Amino acid sequence: MIKITLKIEDIFTLQNELNNFLKIKLTVGQRFSLREILNIVSNELKVASETREELIKKFGTEDDEKNITITPNTEEFNSFVKEWKQILETEKEIELPKFDLESFKNIETDIDINILFKLK
Repeated sequence: MIKITLKIEDIFTLQNELNNFLKIKLTVGQRFSLREILNIVSNELKVASETREELIKKFGTEDDEKNITITPNTEEFNSFVKEWKQILETEKEIELPKFDLESFKNIETDIDINILFKLK
């Protein structure tokens, strides 16, 4: 296991990278390794996602169908963006399994996995 400090924004990016990487043909061992990391990352993001939903409720308006939206280029939208950016810039130390880059050396893909490479 390794401890790494990432901004919440980078943890969301890592989650996206892992989900995209899991769409390509991989061995069972490779999938297990990536899913193990993805599970930890997803759990770390629960609080940030819940906070985002609270911000949407705080600054958004509810329509007749109970959908909440924030209109772009409004004072409410700007306030939402300001508070959400503060969350995204927050650094968090997480403990993840070390990413064995060597076991993925024969994989050909153009998927961007910059954050994942930081786990090696």
